Amino acid sequence: MMRKLFILAIILIAVNYFYGDKIDTWWQGWRSGDKIQEIGQDVANQAINEIKDNVKNYSAEEIKGLASNLPKDIQLQIDNWLLSQSLNEYGDPEGTMYTGGTPTFDETSGETTDRFQLIFGKFPELIDKFKLSVEELKSTVDQDAQE
Repeated sequence: MMRKLFILAIILIAVNYFYGDKIDTWWQGWRSGDKIQEIGQDVANQAINEIKDNVKNYSAEEIKGLASNLPKDIQLQIDNWLLSQSLNEYGDPEGTMYTGGTPTFDETSGETTDRFQLIFGKFPELIDKFKLSVEELKSTVDQDAQE
């Protein structure tokens, strides 16, 4: 038993002699939290990049088309999602005040934007979440027009 402890002590002394500075630097990085912060930042950046890769970029025309022909049941689902996220009906934090009373009206041009167009502009992932497609909505509108 004493012999094994002696051999272990010699190994530790040799490791400390040859690698002491590297071990100390490594240990100080972990103790200070720098290494954990670096790893955490890498994980966060990787997650953000994966989310960005999975969200399709929609053009302004596509968003406008989706918003203008949105079925009532999808509108209700989106409104429920906004409530669950503590957002107001325009996708902003609850209690947000607007110049002119609403973000849908542009005072400079006099144009009104659809509320869901604003929401899809802020949260394009909702289009994928609710499985919306321009083609499906166009066919629904065409069917309603024929009836």
